[in-house]
Amino acid sequence: MRPITFLKEYMKHPKYTVAIAPSSNRLSKQMVDAVNFEKAECIVELGPGTGPFIREIVRRKKAQTILILI
Repeated sequence: MRPITFLKEYMKHPKYTVAIAPSSNRLSKQMVDAVNFEKAECIVELGPGTGPFIREIVRRKKAQTILILI
């Protein structure tokens, strides 16, 4: 999603839009570094958004780890 799309959504729905710009792949990698994927049995993400965090989690998680997106 392009950054201008985020800004437009924020202008239309400021109470419901958290971000005015998309998260970068670099940020998502740094944030996901804190997860212990070797021990994680279930991962829950609240507000999955447009995807950089989910892509990184899916790339790193074990096949048997449950992923719940709310």
